[in-house]
Amino acid sequence: MVFITFIFVMDKSYTAIFGVLSAAMHELGHILAIYLKKGNIKEIAFGIVNIDISGESDNFSKAESTDELFILLSGPLINLVLSLVLKLIYFNGGCYIINLISYQNLFLGIVNLLPISSLDGGRILYILLSKKLDFILAERILNIISLLFLIPLCILGFLLLIKSKYNFSLLILGCYLLSYVLFRSDNL
Repeated sequence: MVFITFIFVMDKSYTAIFGVLSAAMHELGHILAIYLKKGNIKEIAFGIVNIDISGESDNFSKAESTDELFILLSGPLINLVLSLVLKLIYFNGGCYIINLISYQNLFLGIVNLLPISSLDGGRILYILLSKKLDFILAERILNIISLLFLIPLCILGFLLLIKSKYNFSLLILGCYLLSYVLFRSDNL
């Protein structure tokens, strides 16, 4: 908490605050979709760089998988729609901050759709794979696909750090997601 407070105090451009608000909109999209599907939220847990929302059942049956797909897609969809709306406002005389928030939402929406196991896109891919394959094989395929996306993401983050000399956010994101895939306890 001290680290987050430090970032908010030191960030004179308010980029971090708007990033947190974009992430909150993403999670609000998931929560809204859960309520639209008549689901109940059991718990909302805040992690270092993520928020986990648990419903009545985290193991959806095949009949409910379309509901879970809707819920998983709703977060990135909210970010993408918000990005488009903010971009239109910016083109019609909006300020630089509106454009920045638009790009943050675009980035958040696209990254969350990547087929990486801890992201919405990875969970979507797992649901689709587990419809055709057994759960263990689906998990292994997801882990391989996650690594195929994460290694270039980490390399791109490193190149961005070298080029900009200060922007290490993509590298940190890539390393965090890579550590999640490699070191989580339920890895098969």
